Amino acid sequence: MCNYNTLKNSKHGYVVQCKNCDHIQVAFGTTIVSLTRAAYYEHLALVQEQFDQNCRTMPWDQKVIHIPTAAKGVTMIYTLNELHTLQDLLSEGRKKLEYNDLFVFNEN
Repeated sequence: MCNYNTLKNSKHGYVVQCKNCDHIQVAFGTTIVSLTRAAYYEHLALVQEQFDQNCRTMPWDQKVIHIPTAAKGVTMIYTLNELHTLQDLLSEGRKKLEYNDLFVFNEN
């Protein structure tokens, strides 16, 4: 059973990490995804890439940015405003992960 450590929480969603299995759960809007740490970093990189590629050319309030998931039949779709908020949420979660990695104490 998972025991979560909150990495980032906001009115838009959260990023938590299971202390037992190390999976990271991301809730944003009406979607929750569970990712390995490697998949979390890949997901963040994809969100950042999509934002950077589209922020100057796409309307900020239309759902036009598609983000695939590991489930072949499931794709998330966002406005640039939502994608920017998701990017912030994921980036803050990554910072907390990296901070926690720096301060791992041996319990022996």
